[in-house]
Amino acid sequence: MTLLPDAEEVLATLLALMQDSESDSVRIAAAKVLLERLSPKEDDEIRQREAEERQAAIGEARCLLAELAVARTHELYSAPAMDGDGAAGAIDAAARGAGD
Repeated sequence: MTLLPDAEEVLATLLALMQDSESDSVRIAAAKVLLERLSPKEDDEIRQREAEERQAAIGEARCLLAELAVARTHELYSAPAMDGDGAAGAIDAAARGAGD
């Protein structure tokens, strides 16, 4: 995390108060200020990382769909047949070709 020099000094002072103070109320107050200062940045980083992971997953899904479209175009794959209960059977282009 990049902070302005003044902010670093303030945070260092708060940290020292939190660690060295004999008064519980002073330590708790300093800890709360530190948490408030640091938490929003961590939340932003987490949101950014999650957004990047979602975009990567969407990109991978698009690639898989494109590969499936190419395979269907070249008749290398067809959707599995459905039985009466709506369950997929083991029939696709590769299985039909192997059974000949």
